[in-house]
Amino acid sequence: MTAAESATVRPLRVLVVARWFPAHDDPARGSFVADQVAALAATGQVDVRVASFEHVTVRGSAEERQQQREAIARAFGKAVSTLPEVLSPRGATTPAGFPVARLPVASGADVAHERERQAIEHAAALEPFVRGPGGWNGHPDLVHAHTAYPDGAAAAGVAAAVGCPLVITEHTSGLEELLADRSVREQYVRALGAAARVVAVSERMAATLRAIHPAVEARLRVIPNPVPLDVFVLPAAGEARRPGELLWVGARTEAKGMPTLLRAFARVREARPGATLRMIGRARPPELDDRLRQMAAELGVADSVALEGPADRPGVAAAMRRADLFIHPSRAETFGMVAVEALASGLPVVATRSGGVDGVLGVDPGSLGALVPVDDAEALARAAISVLDRRAAFDPQALRRHVEERFGPEVFARQLLGLYDEVLAGQAGGRVAAPDGPATGETGEIPGPPAVAEPGPVVVVGLNRTRATRLLGGLPQGARAGLTLVTVAATDGLPCAGTAGLVEVDLLSAQRQTVAAFRSSKPSGDGLPARVARVLLHPLRWRRSRWARAHPAEMRLIAAREGIRLALEGIPPGRRSRPPGVICLDGYDVLAVEPLLESGEVQLCPGTARWLADQDQSRESASTTAT
Repeated sequence: MTAAESATVRPLRVLVVARWFPAHDDPARGSFVADQVAALAATGQVDVRVASFEHVTVRGSAEERQQQREAIARAFGKAVSTLPEVLSPRGATTPAGFPVARLPVASGADVAHERERQAIEHAAALEPFVRGPGGWNGHPDLVHAHTAYPDGAAAAGVAAAVGCPLVITEHTSGLEELLADRSVREQYVRALGAAARVVAVSERMAATLRAIHPAVEARLRVIPNPVPLDVFVLPAAGEARRPGELLWVGARTEAKGMPTLLRAFARVREARPGATLRMIGRARPPELDDRLRQMAAELGVADSVALEGPADRPGVAAAMRRADLFIHPSRAETFGMVAVEALASGLPVVATRSGGVDGVLGVDPGSLGALVPVDDAEALARAAISVLDRRAAFDPQALRRHVEERFGPEVFARQLLGLYDEVLAGQAGGRVAAPDGPATGETGEIPGPPAVAEPGPVVVVGLNRTRATRLLGGLPQGARAGLTLVTVAATDGLPCAGTAGLVEVDLLSAQRQTVAAFRSSKPSGDGLPARVARVLLHPLRWRRSRWARAHPAEMRLIAAREGIRLALEGIPPGRRSRPPGVICLDGYDVLAVEPLLESGEVQLCPGTARWLADQDQSRESASTTAT
C-alpha cells in the first residue's frame, strides 16, 4: 500500500530520534533534521514526533556520578513516561506542525568514557518515553534515527522492544575520529546492522558507510537533505546585492578551511580592492576567532573581514539575499547544506571538492559557480575572482530551479515516503494496521497531538549557580517569568538570571549548625573532660554532629531540600491545585529533589531549559492563533 493510500486510513506514526535538533540556544544545530521533519509533516500523511535530548550534568567522584545517573534515570524516566506535556506542540525555533520532546540525559565529567556511554544514556531516556503518551504508548509504526551513533544505537533496542522497524540517516562528518574508539565502533556497526534501511545524505557518505560496514550495501539508499524553499528565496524588489561581498556561513573550525579562506580573500582583495568577507557562525573553540583576526591583520585585510556570531535561519537567508558570492572552503563535508541554501537564494557558489558539495553543484559546476581543490588558496581565489567577473551571467532563477528539482521538500518527502513503504511492505498488516493490544489500559485510545501545557508554578533547582545563570539567562523572557530559582548563595556578588523568585541556600549551613550546636552545649570548653561531658549529657547531639562531619554531601542535600521547601511556601495557595512542578538542571539537583518527589510534594517536569523554551513558544503560538 502506498503512502497516499494509507493516508486515507490514518497517518503513519513516525518517531524521529535526533540529538542534533534546533533549540532556542542553538538554532542552527541540526536544522537539516528539522527540514526533513517539516517536509514529512507537510504531506499530511505522517504523524511525526521528535525525540531530542538535553544534558543533565553529573559531577563529583565516580561513585557520586553513578548515584546521580541512577537518580536521573529513575526520576526523569517516570516523568517522560507519564506526563503528556513531555511533548511540546512545537519547538522554540522550528516550524509548527510537529511536536518535540527534550529528553533529559545524564552527561558527566567522565571524559574517558563519556563518548561510549552516550548511546546507553540516550536509550535510558528514550525507552520510557516511547512507552508513554509521547511515543503513542509504545505503538509507533517506525523509528527514524538521525546518525547511527549515538541515536541509532540507542533507538535500535527501543525499536526492537516495541516491534517496529528502524531507519537510520547518517549525517556525521569526521566518522574516522568517532570510530577510533573500539567500543563506539562496535555499537555503530551493530546499529547499522539493526536498521531496515540506512540513508546517506550524499554519495560520499554512502561510500564511507560501505567501507565501514560492507554488509549495509543492500539496505543503503542516498537521499539528499531538503532545503526550506519558503525561507531561502530570491531577493525581492528593492533588495539589492552588495557588489564584491563574499559570504561564508557555518561553525568556524579548522576543518572548515578558515585559514585557506583568509589567504584566498587576501588575493581577491588585491584584484578587487572593494571586496569584503562576511563570516557568520560560532567559533569552535572560541579562541579561534582571535587567531583569525590576527591572521587577517597580518594579511592586511582586517578592515574588510567581519567575524559575526551565529544567526537564525531568517537572518542567514537575509544575508544570502544580500551577498554577491557564497564561498565554501571546507576540507570535508557530508552534504553541504549552506551551499544548497545559497543556490536557492540565487547566489553562485565557489567551493572546494570536499565531498558533499561536489554532488550539490552537480556535473556542471561552472554553471552554478566553481569547484577547486581542497586547501588551495590560490585556486580558491582565482575561482572567486572569475565568478565575480562573470557575475551577471548567472541567472538567479536557474540557480534556484537546480535546487527545486533536486532538493525541494516535496521531492525529498516523496523519496522518503517511498523508502518507508519499502520498509513496511513486509510488516504484518502493512502500515495502517491497528496496533496490537490497547494503547492505554482503559480506553484503548492512542494519544493524539499534544495540547499546550497550562502554565503553573515551577521551581527550578539549579544548585550550580554558574550553570543555572547560563541556562536560564538564555531563555526567552516569557519562559523565565513564572520561575522561582533555588540556588546557592552568591559568593561573588553577581546576580542570577532574572526569574520571578529567588531562594538562595548555604549548602554547608546544616552541617555547620549541627556541629556548632553540639559544641556550644554545656559544659563549656574544648578540653577532653568537657568533650566527654558533652557526649554523656547530649548523646543524640553528639551522634548528629559526628554524622554531619562524616557525611557533608548528605548534609548539603538536606540544606538544599529546605531551600526547595522555602521556595514552595512562596507559591500562592490559589496556584496549588496540583503538586508544583520542579525542574532539575543537574544530577545533584535530582538527588536533592527525589525525596520530595516520592512524598508527592512536587512533580518533576519532563525536561529542563530547552523544554521550557519550547513550552513558551507553544503557548505564544497558540495565543497568536487564538487571536
